[in-house]
Amino acid sequence: MAMIFGHCAVCCWNVYAACKEQNRSFFATLPQLVQYAVFATSCYVWLDNSTTIFANNHLVLFMVTAGIAFGRIVSKIILAHLTESQFPSYTVQMVPLAVGAIVARLGLFTPATELLFLIVSFLFVTIAYLHWALVVIERFCEFLGINCLTIAPRKLREKAK
Repeated sequence: MAMIFGHCAVCCWNVYAACKEQNRSFFATLPQLVQYAVFATSCYVWLDNSTTIFANNHLVLFMVTAGIAFGRIVSKIILAHLTESQFPSYTVQMVPLAVGAIVARLGLFTPATELLFLIVSFLFVTIAYLHWALVVIERFCEFLGINCLTIAPRKLREKAK
């Protein structure tokens, strides 16, 4: 409840103020909140209907999984803002959370299957995030004509000046 009436309300107000300052429509920005709403709703529904996350101390695994998925959402938004590209409306890391929420809500999880699904979800979102990060780093380095995590020898640095 604090997130909905506290954090979300403040965020919406800040977006409204920014839109007003830039003479843009606030209502045109609302579809951009869909992925955040899906993320937050999925997390809430899964946790509210979980058979094992709280009972067997798997909350940390769930939170890390959700955190990585949220990190991808935020990273895509920041990258879109920096590159002035289209605002992202979807990321594949939301799928395990949404599926987990649906299955939990339908009561189809047993403690063992929920834990297995949570572990597989963690592995999936982690691998997908790392792959995406490597692709982004590679493309930035290619565009800038640099190598990642290397320092040019002194002679080359002096020539560049």
